[in-house]
Amino acid sequence: MKKVLSGVLILLILTAIILTLTACTSCMSCTSCLGGDKNNGGGDNGGDGGGDNTQTTINLTFDGFNSYGNFDNYKRVSSSTTTFSFEGVIQASEGVTWIVSTDEAGQQTVSKTAASLEKGNNTFYVIASTTKGAKRTYTLVIKRNNSYTVTFKGWHNGPVLYTKQVEEGDLVTADGIDTVRAGYTFNMWNYSFAEAITSDKEIYALWDAIKCSITLNPGIGSFGKPGDQSQVRYSGDPVELPRARHDTKGFLGWYTAETDGDKIADGNGQSTEPWISPGEKVTLYARWSEYKRINALGNESMTGEYVLFGEYPQTLKAVGVTVYETQDARGYYSASDGAYYAKVGINPHTYPYEGYMFSDGITPVVKNNTYYFKVEPIKWRILSEGAGGARLICENILDFHIFNEVYEGQNAEGAYANNYKTSGIREWLNNEFYSKAFNTTQRQLAVKLLVDNSAASTKDDPNPYACANTADFIFLPSYREVVNTEYGFNESEKEKDTLRKRLTSDYSRARGVYMNSDSASADYGNGRWYTRSPISTSHARVSAVETDGALFGSTGWIHYDGYGVVPAMAIRLGN
Repeated sequence: MKKVLSGVLILLILTAIILTLTACTSCMSCTSCLGGDKNNGGGDNGGDGGGDNTQTTINLTFDGFNSYGNFDNYKRVSSSTTTFSFEGVIQASEGVTWIVSTDEAGQQTVSKTAASLEKGNNTFYVIASTTKGAKRTYTLVIKRNNSYTVTFKGWHNGPVLYTKQVEEGDLVTADGIDTVRAGYTFNMWNYSFAEAITSDKEIYALWDAIKCSITLNPGIGSFGKPGDQSQVRYSGDPVELPRARHDTKGFLGWYTAETDGDKIADGNGQSTEPWISPGEKVTLYARWSEYKRINALGNESMTGEYVLFGEYPQTLKAVGVTVYETQDARGYYSASDGAYYAKVGINPHTYPYEGYMFSDGITPVVKNNTYYFKVEPIKWRILSEGAGGARLICENILDFHIFNEVYEGQNAEGAYANNYKTSGIREWLNNEFYSKAFNTTQRQLAVKLLVDNSAASTKDDPNPYACANTADFIFLPSYREVVNTEYGFNESEKEKDTLRKRLTSDYSRARGVYMNSDSASADYGNGRWYTRSPISTSHARVSAVETDGALFGSTGWIHYDGYGVVPAMAIRLGN
């Protein structure tokens, strides 16, 4: 019995050994049996030299993949490559099949011929197997390059010259990019082109500024101090050039030519743009306007509230000035000081001259004497400004002229004597005065306005003496205009408004304008002046301004000599 049991036990042990050897032969992928890893062949069945190994050995190769850093199988593709085909790239042993997955377990399989690629590293798992159950997993990393934008600029924060798309890791060149900049010579780019591109890059040119010697030609003008005529600027410097000066004309700025040309600086000698050297030497030319804009102090200012425009006889000739007999087309006489003078022989007028003095304070106004008066710029105050133009009113009483000849009832045209449209003063203003006060160029700047002569422009509405509107270059202000607060005047006619007061010129005193001759009065030298607005109660009177700046109670007889002329007009501003 014992022998039988011993034999059975031996038989069982032999059977277990055979079964174990058979199981190991059929499980070639078991790393616990074979040893080794998934990517370097540890899954191959070494075998014992016997039997058929074609379906049990797994050995894949990957064309174009190399070891890189921590990756055994690594490949770069261009940024434009959006899919990848593993067919023809993976070489497998006979009897080995494979799949591609984005996860190691093989649950997220992808197309072998069109696997999608994102920019950057894309990790794939190639899982190989045999019919006998052997398996091996390979890790492949495909780097889809980024594409970076390289921007070439003319200078730091300057204009874009050129833009290139460059593959990650590639070099970039500036070949073919224009390196020309007015006022500068090219130095270099702010980048080393030996560096591979690994991000978006902005590259800009570095320049050397050209030094320029500037000669300023003031033409008919002059400079405030010696040395202003010669300047030195480098490209990129602020312009800030000296201003040229002229007694009657406005400085418009510096230009590259006497006519036309480019404007380099404005009337303040400045520019919002930096200086750009057109070369190593340049001459700039002053440009002048037919008017000069000034501030309350009389200094030239582009934003001044006054304008010097046109010219008219005003101030008594100074002692020591010799007037010649030569006359110009206007009837004015040339003189030793280079100015022109008007000759006036004083005749008796309605208002007496006793106590009248000229503005020098020492020369009395004497009837039947002859005097000369200097032709000077006319000063105007800007009432309103806009759309490239300005509405002006004269700051002085320039002359005297009766409003109109008086007559009863209506004339042949149906007009009353105080009708502004048919008045003698309107005709004189737009003919004799206009042609003598302004030269041809200045007349081109004058704007013909539609002048409101309706009852609404007068003190009273309705007003039986209101007339039709007129189109005029020069006109008298209306009643409503001289109480218009938008023009700076006081709205009350009773108010002694400083802005309505007008000083008489020497010339107008000699011509017969009434003036306040009380030397102790604050209104000494001021005169009365006409508006164009008829009053509603008389055919022979118009509203007028008193010497103290009030209108209340002041209605001017249209045929009196003593009322002065304070014209108004509109001009275009600018060049």
